[in-house]
Amino acid sequence: EQSDDGPQNKESPGSSKNRYLGIWYKNIPVRTVVWVANRQSPIKDLSGTLMFNKTGNLVLVSHKDVVVWSSNSLKQVQNPVAQLLDSGNFIIREERERNSDIFVWQSFDYPSDTLLPGMKVGCDLRNGLNRRLSSWKNSEDPSPGELPYGIEHPPYPEALKNKSVISRLVVNQTTSALERPVWIESDQIWKPYFSWPQDYCDDYDLCGANGICDLGASPVCQCLQGFKPKSPEKWKSMDWSQGCIRNEPLNCHSTEGFLKFVGLKVPDTANCWVNQSMNLNECRDKCLKNCSCMAYTNLDIRENGSGCAIWIGDLIDIRQFATGGDNLYIRMPASSLEGTNNGTTGKSDPGEAKDAENGHSEESPSDQGLDLPSFDLATISIATNNFSTNNKLGQGGFGPVYKAWRLWTEERATELIDTLVEYSCIYPEIFRSIHVGLLCVQQQPEDRLNMFSVVLMLSGESVLPQPKQPGFLIEVQNEAHPSSSNNERCSANEMTVTLLEAR
Repeated sequence: EQSDDGPQNKESPGSSKNRYLGIWYKNIPVRTVVWVANRQSPIKDLSGTLMFNKTGNLVLVSHKDVVVWSSNSLKQVQNPVAQLLDSGNFIIREERERNSDIFVWQSFDYPSDTLLPGMKVGCDLRNGLNRRLSSWKNSEDPSPGELPYGIEHPPYPEALKNKSVISRLVVNQTTSALERPVWIESDQIWKPYFSWPQDYCDDYDLCGANGICDLGASPVCQCLQGFKPKSPEKWKSMDWSQGCIRNEPLNCHSTEGFLKFVGLKVPDTANCWVNQSMNLNECRDKCLKNCSCMAYTNLDIRENGSGCAIWIGDLIDIRQFATGGDNLYIRMPASSLEGTNNGTTGKSDPGEAKDAENGHSEESPSDQGLDLPSFDLATISIATNNFSTNNKLGQGGFGPVYKAWRLWTEERATELIDTLVEYSCIYPEIFRSIHVGLLCVQQQPEDRLNMFSVVLMLSGESVLPQPKQPGFLIEVQNEAHPSSSNNERCSANEMTVTLLEAR
């Protein structure tokens, strides 16, 4: 059985004379191979037979009955049936279990360079599998190349699938990238949906140990505060591979503490210890008692945060974000904590972010229950291009207003797209994201979306309502609004304006 988009049998890629057993889309005119059985053992002539052997395994044999590929299942099958499912999964099952989801063997467990909907990547401990993608060596040689894609550590992946979209995930040796193209039926082409890495900071460990990658800095690699380049000469020549070392070594003294950095992608978790039940205070104490512990943070950042994650040894693959990101508490000697509040407030140097709540420790009760986020000067400076007048949209009671509202109302939303991604992004999805974002910051709180609505709107294709005037602007409301009976000067952050009248 197979779908209209299902695969076909043996053929040679490109101008190669080698022959392979493969799967590709049937009704897509561009020959797109998604799976190859005998990647490392091509058939050199026109022979080739696919059949079951005595143990119920599929075998591909060439002339003189030489086996070039086998399913190698350990389960013996009395009456095996080979079937190609609509998903593109090539499976072997018992004939009596024809309508069952129990497979003796399936090609989805042995991916080539393409991840199809329904495939899994990572370890299957029960069956002893480690599912990984690996690129072709080149366009005519499907044998494994030098670019693999898999999961080294067990995170908690999550994915949404739209069955109406034909897409695939491909490891491309030529571009050294992980790509996801989408088939556009009207144009009869594969259109790039995303490609990773997208920028310098997506490259793994670009800045070396204890370095931090920041696209807003020049150069993009900086040493963490309290660290210096291990090889200054190589660092100046933009060779950051040796990373950074501490200005002052740690001595495991009780006076050591932590600097808080915000807006980060946390380090590689290869040398990370986690505990789901500990709180942040307990996590800090745990780290202080271990002389090898270099940093800690919450394991789960939702709500007020919970759990504990601590890093042992050098911190690898850190990135600074202009907005969003996680907090990270990095161990420092006492001399580096002078002028900070018990070591919980980081300084705003290139590549680091300052704690927005300067003067309060992480556990301070005054920090609890804040509804509005706070941003440090460095983050605002990056977001406004160092307070450039080109980004100024108006003057209000709190000074200049920097927003996308005017560009949206003037139908110039394309100017909001970063030049780094403007040629690789899908414009309807970008506009929909901007549209949903504006619905989230409308002047009246009751008009704003909840997270459930945001998820539905971003993943769906329904017509969105037009956004109203965004909040955080102080001005006279001229339009009638169902939540306001009188025109008034107001602010979405609920600050009051007092008018004095003589009696």
